[in-house]
Amino acid sequence: MYKFQPSKRNNFKKGFSLIEILVAISLSLIILGALYSIYYISQKIYVKSSNKAELNQNGRISLERIARDLRQTSQITTDLLTINDPPSPLIMFQDGNDTSRIQYIEYSLVSNELHRKLIHYCPASPSPCDSPDDWVVYNTPNSSSAIDENTIKANKITSLVFYGGQVITVGITTSDNQDNSAHFQTEVYCRNI
Repeated sequence: MYKFQPSKRNNFKKGFSLIEILVAISLSLIILGALYSIYYISQKIYVKSSNKAELNQNGRISLERIARDLRQTSQITTDLLTINDPPSPLIMFQDGNDTSRIQYIEYSLVSNELHRKLIHYCPASPSPCDSPDDWVVYNTPNSSSAIDENTIKANKITSLVFYGGQVITVGITTSDNQDNSAHFQTEVYCRNI
């Protein structure tokens, strides 16, 4: 019978063939590419949702601030129209938070920023209007206005509208450069009017 004898070729070292190495590299690249695309997509979703959350926060905080000031006012100086007429892009009303002096609050939109101004009026007399005791109402004849404070309360605001009578409707639209936008609207009942 024939007896099996080992071949003399067993002297060669065993290793990976070129095809095995190419297959392993290709599979590794495919797995790394899939992991990177998952990371990239999740990062993009995170950034978009973060930007959307910031827009929502800007709109909600702006609306709440305006509504809080409006609820306390005793007089609205801006002529607001009804819902069928074009809405006003700004509003001015008497400050109801500090009733010891006659001061007005104005909300307006300037270059996508919500501005809140504190304004007072002085009589046209030759003496300077240094004391809040000298301040007069806005429609006093020959009076002049002075801005006490002008602060930016929010940014990325693209639209600001006011309309109504005793119940004032406030509308705010926020948007950014990535096509995210949000619209907020509330109705404010002025308690002291």
